[in-house]
Amino acid sequence: NPTADRVWVEWPKEEGQEWMLVDALGRIWLRGEAMESGGAIDLAGLPSGVYYLMAPSVSGRAVWPIVKY
Repeated sequence: NPTADRVWVEWPKEEGQEWMLVDALGRIWLRGEAMESGGAIDLAGLPSGVYYLMAPSVSGRAVWPIVKY
């Protein structure tokens, strides 16, 4: 982080959990379903800016900032 095109993520071993990528205004730009161990999220088509990756966690919902340039 920062990134130009993709972010690599690792999820808990639970499949089927939904993740979302939102901007500072709460608009959802991307969403998907977490697969078994993680993978890449493609950000190439998004404008530059700060986004927040929201995903389920043991304590509820985790949020990670992502800067795309």
